[in-house]
Amino acid sequence: MAGHLETLLGGIANDPGTPISRLPLLTSEERRQLLVEWNDTRRDYPRECVHRLFEAQVERTPDAVAVTFGASRRTYAELNRRANNVTRILLDAGVTPGSLVAICIDRSPGMLAALLGILKAGAAYLPLDSGFPPERLDFILEDSAAPVLVTTKTLAKEFAASKVRVICVDEPATAVSSREAGNPQISVTPDDDAYVIYTSGSTGKPKGVRVSHGSVANLLDAMRHEISFTSEDVLLAVTTLSFDIAGLELFMPLICGGRVAIAAELGADVARLVETIAESRPDVIQATPALWRLLLASGWMGEPKLRIISGGEPLTRTLADQLIDRAGVVFNAYGPTETTIWSTIHRVEGGTGSVPIGYPIANTQIYVLDCAQQPLPIGVVGELYIGGDGVARGYLGRPELTAERFVANPFDSSAAGRLYRTGDKVRRLPDGALEFVGRADNQLKVRGIRIEPGEIETALTRHPRVRTAAVVGVTDAYETVSLVAFVEAKAGEPTTAAAMRAFLSASMPAYMIPSRFVCWTKSR
Repeated sequence: MAGHLETLLGGIANDPGTPISRLPLLTSEERRQLLVEWNDTRRDYPRECVHRLFEAQVERTPDAVAVTFGASRRTYAELNRRANNVTRILLDAGVTPGSLVAICIDRSPGMLAALLGILKAGAAYLPLDSGFPPERLDFILEDSAAPVLVTTKTLAKEFAASKVRVICVDEPATAVSSREAGNPQISVTPDDDAYVIYTSGSTGKPKGVRVSHGSVANLLDAMRHEISFTSEDVLLAVTTLSFDIAGLELFMPLICGGRVAIAAELGADVARLVETIAESRPDVIQATPALWRLLLASGWMGEPKLRIISGGEPLTRTLADQLIDRAGVVFNAYGPTETTIWSTIHRVEGGTGSVPIGYPIANTQIYVLDCAQQPLPIGVVGELYIGGDGVARGYLGRPELTAERFVANPFDSSAAGRLYRTGDKVRRLPDGALEFVGRADNQLKVRGIRIEPGEIETALTRHPRVRTAAVVGVTDAYETVSLVAFVEAKAGEPTTAAAMRAFLSASMPAYMIPSRFVCWTKSR
């Protein structure tokens, strides 16, 4: 603190006209440590497209099992042939490099083949959840302007009224061999979009985040090294495709010869998940703290060899200790969709106090800054800014919002230097690890899914009887967040919780429907 005071006084003496918010605070040694040493995460990785990394692995281990789904098994060569088949279907339909292709397919090896097929066609995939209300699906399709939707005959009827061209790819397996052999040679670069994922929006409408192949390649390679994932390992994929962390589960094993075990759609059936874990015997499972709590509550006893990745919402010390007792290794991961799934990771050890979110992964820089984007000392709470190869390209069709959240890096003079403003409040610990403190705004995480209360509030106020509404997050004794809506009806037009729940269900997914509604009528 004496060093900070000396630096501050020196700054005042050197330029008395400088606003207080712009005066330096860190000593030169501290500045070098915070901005340079702890951000020196450079590591080489394959700067390639995701499907090319998969194709290279197919060449190395064509007969190894790539994916399982219950009793179904597909080798690398079989998965690649089916992906190529999807690509040629898309090319025949006029899909061109740079296109955006929506995908809505039930969990199966066919889902994975379709994703790879879209990427091989030079397009980016836009995941849709069949459980979303039609109004939300229609909005995403219209807002994204995706010209094509890949789905199956069973789900195609859900999009009968949509303007998008629907392509069903669940052809008989015999159709694969009738098509041209070999990988399609479509021009795609690491700078091109790999996927676009829609997240909740504070203005009342969800927004699409554009993520490049290069960002995904860095994430996959970094996480592979962080958790020591090898060709001998099995990862159980439990996450719905519309949640960005599914990308790690599905693609990481495929770039190093491992195996993806795809879990069926589980819903709230935790007993089924316990059975799936026992059957697939995975080495790695990634899930949110909410799901880990449900597993523990069901009586799941764990597996000594298991490597656990917990992320999407804060990991409490109590839950961390319970997981450590039931697994070989526990990792706490953190990262917004806008910086490609995970940006920091921490190997959790037993102890007391909060669980850090850790250190930046490879080729990632983290900065704790004040409101004037000045670096803060160790232990002082500020906003987290993230830079590096994982920073997304921006928001689809939202240049103003992109400019607001993706800002120039004041510590990097290169033209490519950008930082993403997370809105998360953090502080550095003495060893350099990050500790999550909270949000700088009203954004919430519910079961690992990012939710903007403003989007729900805007939807509620569209009801003709509602005068105003507010949505907040309430934390229970198990530190689980649930949504509560406060709704004020117009004078003489009372409403009920059931009516509000039904109204929201027409436009919002189940995870955005508040669990409680407090309704009252405005007095005259």
